[in-house]
Amino acid sequence: MSKIETAALVELQSMSNITIKPSDKGGAIVILDTDKYITEIERQLSDPSVYIRLRGDPTESFKRELNLMLQDAVQSNIITFSTFQYIWVEFPLVPLIYILPKIHKDPINPPGRPIVAGVGSLTSRAAEVLDKVISPLVQQTRSYVRDTTDFLQKLSEIGQLSDEFLLATFDVTSLYTSIPHVEGINAVKKLLCECGQYSSVEVNFFVQILSFILQKNFFKFQDKFYLQIRGTAMGSKVAPAYANSFMSWFEEEHVYSNALFTRHCCAWWRYIDDVFLLWRGDLESLSVFRDEINVVHQDIKFTMTADTHKIVFLDVEITKNIDRFHTRIYTKPTDRNQLLRYDSFHPSSVKKSVPISQFTRVCRIANDEDTVNDDLNKMEKKLGDRGYPKKVLQEGLSKVSNYSGPNKMKKNRMGQRVTFVSQYHTYSHQIQTVLNRHWHLLRESYPSISTFQQPPMMSFRRGGTIGSKLVRAEVPPVPKRFTFLGP
Repeated sequence: MSKIETAALVELQSMSNITIKPSDKGGAIVILDTDKYITEIERQLSDPSVYIRLRGDPTESFKRELNLMLQDAVQSNIITFSTFQYIWVEFPLVPLIYILPKIHKDPINPPGRPIVAGVGSLTSRAAEVLDKVISPLVQQTRSYVRDTTDFLQKLSEIGQLSDEFLLATFDVTSLYTSIPHVEGINAVKKLLCECGQYSSVEVNFFVQILSFILQKNFFKFQDKFYLQIRGTAMGSKVAPAYANSFMSWFEEEHVYSNALFTRHCCAWWRYIDDVFLLWRGDLESLSVFRDEINVVHQDIKFTMTADTHKIVFLDVEITKNIDRFHTRIYTKPTDRNQLLRYDSFHPSSVKKSVPISQFTRVCRIANDEDTVNDDLNKMEKKLGDRGYPKKVLQEGLSKVSNYSGPNKMKKNRMGQRVTFVSQYHTYSHQIQTVLNRHWHLLRESYPSISTFQQPPMMSFRRGGTIGSKLVRAEVPPVPKRFTFLGP
């Protein structure tokens, strides 16, 4: 960066009257009036059914409670001492709340999606461990959708289509902050008990840890401390698995047994709070079904979008043809071209891989030749706008020319390799050259160690960016004003 650019960045960092955030969807950068930003957070925190204000910082009292819980688990041989050491955070950071503006809903006064920045907090490691326990179980539930590729695979397995099909999507309103603790915990306990992998003692410990994470979910906003008393915070590692567990329970209790669902629904696939369904019936029966499941639980409400011809789910636009579905990439109107710039300071291998990954994404999602060609041209233009040379784009296109469908591209398996992690800088290539030149010393000295048989794989930590310097979780403090009295 030049001196002028550095000075401009410092000036932006010092401006407390504006707050800079990425948008909730679309990749745009949003500059907000700080007073409006604070007002929106305070509006959400004023809901007494979700948040309560605490008298002070509860970190120390919560630390003592968690320590006793973990010590008991070690003494009871439920967890090892090394697991205790991993979960325990000796000097935890206080979580902070911030919001991501939903400019796709209102570009002038956007509502915010609340996120609790909990990295390094008291329960951050416990949430990570619990996520590793629950997530594999969630993946076995009936409606689970892992990602776009999984959704496309499910869609390809649908048989002969009928003109009577409706395409529809349901969305759960504010799912993360709507899950009651008791029902959410019971849903997770049900999954743990039914899987048969854990003893009753282990299940009780996992439930105890989950209860602690949910009931001690505190955070700070402008030197005030709050406790979330309903739902879970977006930002916690275990939040998606917890939400999926609850929704799986909700579906078993209230959806699959519904008479209209049994009669009309041919597919019900869910990605956390977004549902795709195929409905063999008219719009009236679908609306009645939506209304019926909206009254079975006071906190869980669905919104609905339906069409006879076209619908959007995740990043896929699905169109119903005579006998099959046509799919292509969907781009929201608020989306910005945030692809990595070719002139950015990144390894050349990373920049060369961007066109390949984006062209592969086009070929994976689009299933019609004309659509593939059209979307590839659009993607090529987007990459060109970010400075990618024609030669690099042509090389990327040639690599995906034989790609067809979600499961056709085979990854190049390199086997077990040592990963060399460092910060990327101008000397990284020379470091890699030195390592490769002398790697034979390790390979020849330790022939029995398989990971030494190939040179290391270079991996780079993410460095500081302009965005990371300007986007902060905490609201900038208002400059203090002093009154000076003259002699």
